[in-house]
Amino acid sequence: MKNLGLILAAIALAFAVFSYTSQPKLAYVNSQDVISKYKGAKEANATLKAESEKWRGNVQILKSEVDSLTLIWNKENASWSKKKKTSFAQSAAKKQEELQRYSQAVQQKELQRQQELMNPIFADLNKYIEEYAKANGYDMVFGTMQGNIVYAADATDITKAIIKYVNEQY
Repeated sequence: MKNLGLILAAIALAFAVFSYTSQPKLAYVNSQDVISKYKGAKEANATLKAESEKWRGNVQILKSEVDSLTLIWNKENASWSKKKKTSFAQSAAKKQEELQRYSQAVQQKELQRQQELMNPIFADLNKYIEEYAKANGYDMVFGTMQGNIVYAADATDITKAIIKYVNEQY
């Protein structure tokens, strides 16, 4: 009977140890904070902003040309012949179409360039977060944006540690 009690105690102890050690170590990071504070992402965003400003400057030049044509039309068309009005209207319409096409091309180029710049950043961040998680014994790290996690203990938020780590790796 004594042996049975010892065996049951040993089984209970083993079960308790197994239950305690088998619980995964979980954490989360605020993905938006990590991205916005990562040096590589800041540089990529600065590059995109500079390129976008140049492209948008060209859009503004075209828009100014269209606006000028509109002003000329409004001011002078009353004295023009029908032929001149038709010719001018066609030229203005072509310029307006050019502006619209170029504006759309700029928007597409911005999206494409953003992906070109940010995809490697996301890959690096995922790699660095995985390295950090493995080095610190985490079984799973969740990436969250505002509101995705209803509740988590403060100790499970490793955002600041991740930001520090990824910037050291950069």
